[in-house]
Amino acid sequence: MADKLTLDDILNMVRWWQNALALWQWKIRVKWSKVADGRVSMRVDWVYHYRQVTLTVLPLARKQSRERAWHDVCHELLHVVFFPVEEVLARDIEKGRVFDDWHDATESCIDALTNALVEMHPLGS
Repeated sequence: MADKLTLDDILNMVRWWQNALALWQWKIRVKWSKVADGRVSMRVDWVYHYRQVTLTVLPLARKQSRERAWHDVCHELLHVVFFPVEEVLARDIEKGRVFDDWHDATESCIDALTNALVEMHPLGS
C-alpha cells in the first residue's frame, strides 16, 4: 500500500500547477479538513478581489493515489481560471436551472482540460 499523502505533497503539487496555469498573482492556501463533503476529495474557495484561494483537502483525498491527487489539484486550480464565467453566471442568472446547466457545462470543460493537462504533464514529469 502506498504511503498517505502529506500536506507537503499537496503543497508541492499546488506550487507546480500554480506555475503551470500562470496563477502567480494568486495566494493559495492549503488546509486539511476532517469533515467529508460528499464524493469529492478537494474543494476550492476564492476571494477574487484579493486573489486569494483556499484549497481544502477533504478526507477522501487521503485514500486516493498520488496520481489522483495530482489530477484533483489541477482540476481545483482550473476553477480559478474559470471563475469569471461562474461569477457572471451567478450575478446575471442567479441560481436555478439555467445556472445549473451552465455550471455543469463549465465543470465538463474543466474536467476535459484537466484530463488533457494531466496526460501532458504526468506526476513526476
